[in-house]
Amino acid sequence: MVLFVLMPNSLWALGLNCIFDIECFESEGCDMSAYGMDIWVDYDTAPYPVTAETDAETLSGEAFDFGDGLLMRLGSEVGAVLISVDGDGIARQSVHMSGGAMMVNYMGACGVMD
Repeated sequence: MVLFVLMPNSLWALGLNCIFDIECFESEGCDMSAYGMDIWVDYDTAPYPVTAETDAETLSGEAFDFGDGLLMRLGSEVGAVLISVDGDGIARQSVHMSGGAMMVNYMGACGVMD
């Protein structure tokens, strides 16, 4: 089932709701997760401005066409975030925390907001 289809270089905004159900901390094993975020991408300019909101923070950055999906580079005071979403909505997120060498990877899916 296709959750969304991205149309590069068109003039519109895209709202995504992402749920990451697998979390992998550093080199430890992976566990189930219920981490989510809402993402807004503005397709008026390239690279596309992007904002993401979680329960804990708001991140801002840029999105780029990435095959049939998007690659997003975001940041906040907490650290740097890289998110990829393919045309079927499969999503991956890598968080690199500032103030020490700590990394968390997430796997999940994103769908278009109504």
